This record gives sequence, C-alpha cells and structure tokens, in this order.
Amino acid sequence: MNVDAPLYFIHSQAPMRICDLGGWTDTWFAQFGQVLHIAVTPYAQVQVAVYPRRARREQVDVYAENYAQRFSVSLGLEPIAYRQAAHPLLQATIASIGVPHDLAIKITIHSVAPGSASTGTS
Repeated sequence: MNVDAPLYFIHSQAPMRICDLGGWTDTWFAQFGQVLHIAVTPYAQVQVAVYPRRARREQVDVYAENYAQRFSVSLGLEPIAYRQAAHPLLQATIASIGVPHDLAIKITIHSVAPGSASTGTS
C-alpha cells in the first residue's frame, strides 16, 4: 500500500443560502421573526482526502481556495482558542468534530460566490 495515496475521498457540495426576507429577525436578540431562506446555485464545494496518520506531517490541513490560504488545525483545543485564527469558525468546527487518531485529512473548500456576498459564504 502506498502511504502517500489517500485511502479515500469525500466530495460534498451544497447550494448557497440567500435570506433576503426577514434577515436577522430570527436571532436571539430579536426574539421573534421568520426568515425565508432560498437555496441557489452556485454551490460551495468541499473535498476531504483521508490518509493514514503516518502519511501526513499534520493531522488536519485545510486549503481555503477562495482566500488562497493553507493552514493546519490543532485538534483538542477549546473552541475559544481559535478566536484569533484566520478562519475561526471553520477551525473550531473541525476541532469540535475531530478526526480519528489513526487518520489525517486534507480539506479543500471552494465556492464561486465570494465571501461577504450575503449568501452564507463568509
């Protein structure tokens, strides 16, 4: 078995979310309201390559393609530890989900829609 080759790939995509009608009325501070969410194209795409742990230097590597940023995620930290990170929500989510100790993953995230475009991509 070639330890440099991924064991398997996971590919996922989800449509963009637009919430133009009633936005923010469903938050805890508004205390009431409803929002109409609309799923539209283009999609956000995520690919996860799964490797044996011994095949990768870091256990979790992420490539945020839209931002041309590569970074590793340290597992086992409290979510607040990621507050100063470049992508804190993404890093805290990965850390919360975790990765089995005998595996390593390489995550690539991409969307045609730009961040901060009110489409849930930020």
